[in-house]
Amino acid sequence: MDSRNTCVSTVFESFVAASTFKGILTSFSQLCCLCDLDLSDHFHFYYRLRNSITSWKAKCLWDLLDKRMAQAEYAQQSAGRQLKVLVVGAGPCGLRMAIECALLGCRVIVVEKRTKFSRNNVLHIWPFVIEDLRSLGAKLLYPKFCAGSIDHISIHQLQCILLKVALLLGVEVCEAVSFVKLHEPHVNDFGVGLGWTAVLSPPDHYLRNYEFSVLISADGKRNTLPGFRRIEFRGKLAIAITANFINSHTEAEERVPEISGTSFIFRQRFFREMREATGIDLENIVYYKDETHYFVMTAKKQSLLDKGVILKDFEDISMLLSPDNVCHGSLMGYAREAADFACEHALPRLDFALNDRGQPDIAMFDFTSLYSAENSCRFLQRRTYPLLLGIVGDSLHEPFWPTGSGCARGFLGVFDSAWMIRNYGLGKMSILEILAERESVYKLLAQSTPETLHKNLKGYTIDPRTRYPSVECTLQPSQVESLFDTDMCRAGNGFVRLHNEGTLNRSFESHQALVRWLHLCLAPYRLRVESVTASFCHGPLLAALLHRYRPDYASELFNTRTMEWKCDLDYCMSSIQTLWGIPPPRSFDNSDIFSYLSRLFAVLSCRALPPATTFLVPSAKNKDGKKIKRPIAEDDKSVESDAAVIERHRLRLKRLIESGDGDDSVSDNDAAALESCKKVEKLKAERLAEVDLLLRGKLPLSKAPKKPPIIIRKLNPDEVKDMEEKLKKTAMGCLLYKRQEPALSSKEAKIIALKTACLKEKAAVGFQQSSNRFHTFDLTMEKLEKRLRRPDTSGAVGVSQLRQMHSTSIGMMKCNAKPPVPVPGAHPSAVNTESFGETAVSGEYSKLYCHVCHREVYLTERVNIENVSCHRDCFRCAFCNCILRLNGYGSEYIEKYGRMFFCSRHLNCSLREKLARIEYLSPKEITAATDGLLEYVDDADKRDSIDWTNEKVDFFSPSSKPFQLEMSHSTISGDFDERVEFILASSPEQDDSGGSRQSWENLYASQPKL
Repeated sequence: MDSRNTCVSTVFESFVAASTFKGILTSFSQLCCLCDLDLSDHFHFYYRLRNSITSWKAKCLWDLLDKRMAQAEYAQQSAGRQLKVLVVGAGPCGLRMAIECALLGCRVIVVEKRTKFSRNNVLHIWPFVIEDLRSLGAKLLYPKFCAGSIDHISIHQLQCILLKVALLLGVEVCEAVSFVKLHEPHVNDFGVGLGWTAVLSPPDHYLRNYEFSVLISADGKRNTLPGFRRIEFRGKLAIAITANFINSHTEAEERVPEISGTSFIFRQRFFREMREATGIDLENIVYYKDETHYFVMTAKKQSLLDKGVILKDFEDISMLLSPDNVCHGSLMGYAREAADFACEHALPRLDFALNDRGQPDIAMFDFTSLYSAENSCRFLQRRTYPLLLGIVGDSLHEPFWPTGSGCARGFLGVFDSAWMIRNYGLGKMSILEILAERESVYKLLAQSTPETLHKNLKGYTIDPRTRYPSVECTLQPSQVESLFDTDMCRAGNGFVRLHNEGTLNRSFESHQALVRWLHLCLAPYRLRVESVTASFCHGPLLAALLHRYRPDYASELFNTRTMEWKCDLDYCMSSIQTLWGIPPPRSFDNSDIFSYLSRLFAVLSCRALPPATTFLVPSAKNKDGKKIKRPIAEDDKSVESDAAVIERHRLRLKRLIESGDGDDSVSDNDAAALESCKKVEKLKAERLAEVDLLLRGKLPLSKAPKKPPIIIRKLNPDEVKDMEEKLKKTAMGCLLYKRQEPALSSKEAKIIALKTACLKEKAAVGFQQSSNRFHTFDLTMEKLEKRLRRPDTSGAVGVSQLRQMHSTSIGMMKCNAKPPVPVPGAHPSAVNTESFGETAVSGEYSKLYCHVCHREVYLTERVNIENVSCHRDCFRCAFCNCILRLNGYGSEYIEKYGRMFFCSRHLNCSLREKLARIEYLSPKEITAATDGLLEYVDDADKRDSIDWTNEKVDFFSPSSKPFQLEMSHSTISGDFDERVEFILASSPEQDDSGGSRQSWENLYASQPKL
């Protein structure tokens, strides 16, 4: 059982790591073969698969899917239990539609005409799409999914993620099958009535007899379903060019920044410089970095004509962009030159990636006309067989690529269609009511943007009310009668009875059982049956079947060294006739081959399928990216029995044991293998005694291990400076400077002692005048009042006004009234001031630069606050570096640094602490910075006349507590407040009473705090 679980886990890891269409399907077939699962039992398939795979990654994935399936909208997977769904197209929207139908309990089959996922284009995805894919396990299936701030993904990777989820939920996916048209219910040659089926290509595919009751078309703009008229929206001529370049994932390529939606009206200088330098005239350009370097741009027609991309000018768009009128080489040079200029020549190489046809992946198309379907669903009924039709993706609403809405609106349409299928399966609403509700919701799709949708992204379900703010049924059932097409008398209530599973024909069931049996038999060899006829005639189908049931007959058909088959059809058919008595088919047409394989299936299916001893998985790779070569014995031409394998390993183990005892009879190959292994010698008695003494701590000093010498040396001054710089950069650097006392020199100590003696002498004698003590403060107050009366400081609250405001506020507080808020005036110099966020514009838009990092900021990532612009990520607190919100921040203008932003927690910190945090200043430098603010306030010519040496107290005096003068010019978002604070704190020796002191204390006590 352990070996089986290990094998299952290995194959599951191979399934998760697969990155190609065929590789995913092949690994999943191996997984079903190992777990003995039946895809026809779609209702119990997921639960049996979940119980069979128990690895940690699988359990995390099961938890996410279980949580999604437990939503009330899915009604415990009973809403669609009677429905059979056919989805046309395995694009992102088609696979997402299949997943929703499987979650509803429907049986789902997806047909895709391609054989591999080859689209390299990158999709922009909205936030709700990211959240939706994460809930389906996209991060486990593709760890790079939307890492960091990335909001885009390549179509190839998105298809791989959705395909894996769909297969795990029981969806059957058939590649290389094209949908041609609908086949109405009819009676076949055997007199059996068939319901709605599809005409497919190839016509002999077993799905040609698959009956379905719901058909969803997700085949893009070429919608093949009848009854869905399209409405054209014409605009100005727009020619788009998409180009994919090879991404080598080098360091230089990773450093190139992406371009997320740059339009001409926002960066006119950039596009003008491109036109002057290269002759390329664009309207917009986008650059995304994924598996490839993806560029998409809108070019002007005259520029394409001048560069020789378009040979002749035509009024008709189809003739203008026809392949005969486009020079492919000039188009490649045009795209390469535009991409090189847009990236500022930072990409080292611009080699085109190849598409599925092996050609450079570049395309030019016209989106002058965009199409949307007139209706999103229809209902047909023929011979009592009902059919619900719907369209999703680009066939429903063609996106306008510069808006990046294709994938998001496609997923919204998928959810709306899933809600329609749910109501149809439950049978509680009439068909007309279901159609009216679906068409009413469809009218909201074209108006949907990230801003108009609900903000609770995790609450999105298939219910439209969880996604759209207002959902109203604007259409009545009588208005959608044209979408109800039936050949029977319509019932008054509009309800339709669904056919149960017992009415299905047995031809499809038998054909599907045969194909499913072939898949199980060929899964260990990583072979798939795409077409029964082609696999029988040209492929190793019979050889693999013979090797699976009788390996002794097919040992020469399978080369274990090259893993290749020798397709000898005559030998295989003769061996089958000898073993089981089944004669070869008379001809190689479809009916004879199907009859021959059916007889072979009838004989072998009753026997137990032999367990596969080997499963081929994609070979592992070493660190250099090269495949690991595993040696294969040359004489291993047949499958060994279990007894032979056990005997061979027993003999090898015996030789290894003998070689450990000193026997030299070991072979050269075994000796070479043993050299790389660590030899463990036998512990001697002397060694045991030493270990015992060592553990007891009684080992002699001579034999005791010596401690390594401790090296102590004097640090160089340069090393000390480096350590100090590193300490300043840490979070505790500024706190250390706050706590430590300043180191004073002898000269400073003498000056402080002299000043202290003078102050003590003045305190003993006493002041001659009562107002002399506050003479310095009165002078400062007069200077500030003159400063505040100047025209350039209009709007600031003066000191006299501040007194009146506080006296008024005290009276109003007694009356329970709210004090008035001072309104700031317009700064006259602000009109001519040029900040980092915005530049003067003369007739056109110019570049905008971030106020914080001084880098260019684009429209999609810009935040405008207080006449400056910055990145969303740069809008942080200058003190604690936390991200700020627009409704909870404050700003302060600091000389030398300009306007700084703070959170509400640190806005009220003192200027000294803010400077220490921002620049990690020393105490002396902080004092100098504070004095610099005083110089900024005072008039320079009057300040020199004041005798500061007699009245100013030193900041570092240990015997006196200095006064603090804090000038705060701060604004808080929401409530504007400008104030000038004077805080007086003196030493105990200077605590005399006075009128001026009392008035200042009253003023400070009444000062409102933030």
